[in-house]
Parts: sequence; structure tokens; C-alpha cells
Amino acid sequence: MLEAIFERSLNILDLCCNLWYSSNMLKVAKAPKPINPALLPISIAEFLDFYNSNLPVDYPRASMSLLKKFQETHAQLFKNGDRWSLDLHRKKVFEWLPRNSKIS
Repeated sequence: MLEAIFERSLNILDLCCNLWYSSNMLKVAKAPKPINPALLPISIAEFLDFYNSNLPVDYPRASMSLLKKFQETHAQLFKNGDRWSLDLHRKKVFEWLPRNSKIS
């Protein structure tokens, strides 16, 4: 009787170890999460192309001179040099542009 209980305990322990090992190996084998393109740094020209292609029809379009003016005005947003980020800059340019679109 004790041998049967001991054998059953070993089987349960073996099953638990196998489940733990399998679940941990599945975690290792998962593919990495894709990187959100909006977080990647891009050039001012790439930002300009993307920004203007995704605007409402009646909204003022950005130009290279307007983006450079925005960059000068908001230098604190460009601590990492001349790289733009859709995630960081798009909304701020969208809000800034109507008030400043006559500057170019």
C-alpha cells in the first residue's frame, strides 16, 4: 500500500516537473514583440513625408522650413540630435502648425 502511494507521488512529482519545464521552455521559444515603428527615430524628411500623407484634407501641410522652425522653437524635444519620432513629435507638430503655418 505504501509503495503504491509512493509510486503515485513520484508520478505526480514527475508530471509537475515536466509541466514546469515545458511552460518555461515555451516562454523562451516565444518570438520577441514587434517594435512599434512610431517609436523609431527617423530623419526630418521621413517625418515630413509621413506627417503630410496622414493629415485631414483641409489641414495645413508641413514644410521643411516649418519643421526646422518647430525644431528651433522646441529644442528640448531634440536632446538626441536631429532625429524625429512619430510618437514624440507628431501630436506636438499637429497642435503647433495651425498657429505657425504662415511663418515659412
